[in-house]
Amino acid sequence: MDTDFHHIFSEDALYINPPKEVIIGNKAWVGFRSLILKGVEMAESVIVAANTTLTMSINSCNSIIGGTPVNVLRERVKWRL
Repeated sequence: MDTDFHHIFSEDALYINPPKEVIIGNKAWVGFRSLILKGVEMAESVIVAANTTLTMSINSCNSIIGGTPVNVLRERVKWRL
């Protein structure tokens, strides 16, 4: 999701929750029921474990991430079809 689907303004009328692009690197694999929130950037060849809620950017290529909060579970992995 790249938006909150509603607009929130501060007391002085500043728009405080604008949409932010989600960027997913090449050869990424996103597990079932995972949620990637606005503003997140994911590196190339990242595997996201099922049921992960990703709220921050992941810069570690070739890794498996998962959990709540998100952790790098394994690094230097490769996968193929």
